[in-house]
Amino acid sequence: MMAPYGITQKMLDAGLLCPTWQIRLHPSGERAVFDLSVLKGDSDHPYRLQCEQAKYCDFVLEAVRKLPTVSVLFSTPAVSLEQTADTVRVTASSAEGNRTFAADYVIGAD
Repeated sequence: MMAPYGITQKMLDAGLLCPTWQIRLHPSGERAVFDLSVLKGDSDHPYRLQCEQAKYCDFVLEAVRKLPTVSVLFSTPAVSLEQTADTVRVTASSAEGNRTFAADYVIGAD
């Protein structure tokens, strides 16, 4: 399934495709290397994608802002949260005062 709003293609363009996956065993320093090309017959994506977090966050934010029912607030601490069986209410504090939002889901990130 393709991610919405072209996020997948943006990540592929900005990221680094890695054909192997490594596990390092500490403290010995030994490592195991797995060749992901063996998955070619089972996956259209026989690689590992490395994409910097800052770039990924920009892609996701751009996509989320296109959703008409989503609000993204920065520098806005949540001061209370109430949950019922079918909704979540969050009160957030900002320079303009407290605002209360109701939603099916709430995601907090810092």
